[in-house]
Amino acid sequence: MQIHHAGKVFVRQFVDSPEVEVTILKKPPIPMDKPPVTPPGLSAERKQYLYDKIRRFCSPEAQDKTCPKPSEVGSGSSGHERLSASVRRILFQKHNIHDSCR
Repeated sequence: MQIHHAGKVFVRQFVDSPEVEVTILKKPPIPMDKPPVTPPGLSAERKQYLYDKIRRFCSPEAQDKTCPKPSEVGSGSSGHERLSASVRRILFQKHNIHDSCR
């Protein structure tokens, strides 16, 4: 579809009738000349969470694409020590662990 035909269709009343252009949008189409929005990507914490907690559920051929090993790995700390407080809170909520058990 060409941009100058966005929101328009060409119809015929009969097979041998001439085509008629009909606009089907109530508002004009959004201009497409703006640059695309690039998402910021995953935080280091989220990458670590995916690698530590989710990778084991992926098929072997998808593990490196879905949950690759993060480049920013903590120095000699355990998995829970590397996780931020917000990630730990989510994990505790998900597994129904109360604050008193921390």
